[in-house]
Amino acid sequence: MKVFGVSVEFLLAIAISGTIFLLWAASFIDLTRRRDLPIIKKAMWAALVIFTGHVGVLIYFAVRPIRPPYGKGIRHTVDHSSILVSEIERLHAEHSDGNLTDEVYLAAKRDLLGVPAS
Repeated sequence: MKVFGVSVEFLLAIAISGTIFLLWAASFIDLTRRRDLPIIKKAMWAALVIFTGHVGVLIYFAVRPIRPPYGKGIRHTVDHSSILVSEIERLHAEHSDGNLTDEVYLAAKRDLLGVPAS
């Protein structure tokens, strides 16, 4: 069968090989941009992709290490967050009652949140 004078088999082959090439290029771009992988691991992944062809690309995208999202390097549990909120609420209540000065209140909040004094 022909579409626009070109066989369907040819068009299908072009579509599949083009997709495989794009995935191959994407795997190398992803490898070069990774900052969380040491050079040796990048080299091992690149060798796998090169020497196993399209199977290596599929393996890379199926089992590659997932990088942590930005800002998620510090992992706090729900318990830690609950304690933090409770402490800030306690500080606010003491400040509202007049037991803490503005400076002491802000310094205590900065200390709890880990924000350096400006």
